[in-house]
Amino acid sequence: MDLEYVNFLSSKSKNRIKSLYIKSFPKEERYPFWVLSLCARGKNTEFYAIYENKELIGMEYILKYENTVYLFYLAINKRYRGRGYGSKILKDLIKRYEGKIVILCIERPDKDCENIKSKRKEFYIKNDFYSTNKIIEYNGVEFEVLCTNNDFIVKEEHLEN
Repeated sequence: MDLEYVNFLSSKSKNRIKSLYIKSFPKEERYPFWVLSLCARGKNTEFYAIYENKELIGMEYILKYENTVYLFYLAINKRYRGRGYGSKILKDLIKRYEGKIVILCIERPDKDCENIKSKRKEFYIKNDFYSTNKIIEYNGVEFEVLCTNNDFIVKEEHLEN
């Protein structure tokens, strides 16, 4: 699996990436796409179209702050899900930011219920993320914070920046 990470601003697939973003995330979890595009010009943001053999596999949106990298959005094209691409992208991300803590939020899984939310959490745990036991709420949706450092404790000041 040889993936190519292309800066969204130079990508020729902007409309396909926007479509993938809209299909992959519920409305209450999405920022307007134009905001993501505008913020992608900043020095603390990385927005990638991810390709293999010129095929759009997925997208990744990252915010960087001091010693922390926040994986804001990760989406895999439906045709390529379940083939190891998500795991490969996470491994690449962790390697690229070796020595930094990678954080992400997932919609909080329902207790004692096997569903897509629980499977998503299992996927991230399988790929070297740990639960911080921190729940945050945004737009009426509860999110669980996961990160790559088992000893990291999420404090309110981490959530304010």
